[in-house]
Amino acid sequence: MMSNNDNIEIIEEVVEQGSPAKWGCLLVMFSPMVICGLALFGSVLFCGNTFGGIFGGIQNMFASIGNIFNFDLLPNSTTITSSPAIVERIKPLGQLVTTRVELATSRIEIATQYGIANVCNIGALHSAQGFVEAGINLEGFTPENVIYDEVNNSYTLRLPAPTVTNCQLDPMEMIKYHDWGTSPICSADWDEMRRLASYEALIKFRDRAVDEGIIERAERQADLVVSNFVSSLTGATVNIEFVADDTVPYPRECMPQLPEPWIYNEDKKQWERGS
Repeated sequence: MMSNNDNIEIIEEVVEQGSPAKWGCLLVMFSPMVICGLALFGSVLFCGNTFGGIFGGIQNMFASIGNIFNFDLLPNSTTITSSPAIVERIKPLGQLVTTRVELATSRIEIATQYGIANVCNIGALHSAQGFVEAGINLEGFTPENVIYDEVNNSYTLRLPAPTVTNCQLDPMEMIKYHDWGTSPICSADWDEMRRLASYEALIKFRDRAVDEGIIERAERQADLVVSNFVSSLTGATVNIEFVADDTVPYPRECMPQLPEPWIYNEDKKQWERGS
């Protein structure tokens, strides 16, 4: 449909990252360790404690800190995190957007003919900018999607394959910079032309992003983000399997409605007003 995407430029690709480390929380967590460590060191210098006693004290210190923050700093056995617990931590992520591509074009050409014998031949050139996002939808993630291998202490998570999740144009960057064909008997509705240009631009941006591999990059990034998240939660090896669903359509934001009453004539490569 319409012209090809050769004149569309990818001006930036952004990979969504997680929140930076909360250094304040780390300081709060490790401050008790520093205080207790200094106290144990002092007990050697001034109280004559043995190294065996120090080691026992360190174990007790780690156990106390673990009780405060609800984790085990010196685990003596493998801890299995239940599937529902993993799901409970992952589902709030909802729609996880991992990749975003920003695009631009300086040539969206809209042309049409009308009047007796199509005497009026008008058109305009537009520039446009926008972005396309891709990621995974975790809202349907259930305990059945988590498989634990006790022998290898590993989890396998079956996640929906990444899809395009959002498409947007920057309305301030949809600009008509050239037009032709108007006359006293051939008027033009430039707002209508702009609607048609927006329709074309959104579809072209979406298709170009997919052609350039936004889905594949979103899959690699989602694998990295989710596996690292669950591994930090469980301490186990995490494998991700993506389950493809060919029935998943593009979201509404990426499927613009054809501006009525216009139709596109593929043979003439121009727009025509329907009856």
